[in-house]
Amino acid sequence: MPASLRLGAGTRRKRGRSRGASRARFVQPIAVLIAIATIVAVQAWGALPWLRDRYLPPHQFDISGTARVTDGDTLRIGDTRIRLSGIDAPERSAHCTVKASGARIACGAEARDRLTALVGNRSLGCIDDGSDRYGRTLATCYATRQGKRVDIAREMVRQGWALAYRRYSTRYVIDETAARVDGAGLWAMDFQNPEDYRREARAR
Repeated sequence: MPASLRLGAGTRRKRGRSRGASRARFVQPIAVLIAIATIVAVQAWGALPWLRDRYLPPHQFDISGTARVTDGDTLRIGDTRIRLSGIDAPERSAHCTVKASGARIACGAEARDRLTALVGNRSLGCIDDGSDRYGRTLATCYATRQGKRVDIAREMVRQGWALAYRRYSTRYVIDETAARVDGAGLWAMDFQNPEDYRREARAR
C-alpha cells in the first residue's frame, strides 16, 4: 500500500477515536441531566397531592368542622376520629431530653399542645385518605390562617413536633429535613422514634 494511503488510513482511525471521545463527553452530561430530572420528577410526584388539596374548593372537603385534639397527630371532628396522614408525633406519655441543657421534658404533651395551637378554634377542612387498622379516618386537614389554607400536618413536621411517616408517605420528607437542619422542636432533643416507642410500650 502506498505511504499516502497508509497515512490516510491512520488519519481516519484517529478521527474515529476522536468521534468516540466526543460522544462520551456528550453522553455524560445527558446522563447527569436525566438523573436530576428523575429526582425532580419523584419530588414533584410527592407534591401532587399537596397541590391538589391546596386548591380544592372548600365545599369538596370530606370532613369539616371544629376539632378537638387528642395528641400530636390525632384529633376528632364531631364523631369522627382522625389520624393525620403522613406524619407520626410522639405519644402523649413520651419524654425527650433537651440536648443543650439535659432537661427532660414531656415532648408528647408538648406536641399535642402545638397541634392544639395550630388548630385553635378554627374550622378545619379534611380530605379522607382512607382508614387505619384502628378504624380511625386517615386525612389531610387544613386550617385557614390569615386568608391562606394551611396543611396542619405539614406545619407540625416543619416546626419539628412530628416526623414524616416514611413507611406510609414521603409527602413531608422535605419538611422534616428542613426542621432537622434548623434544629426545630424534637430535633433540638434526644428522642425515641414514635413507632419504636409504641412497639416497646406494647412489649412491656
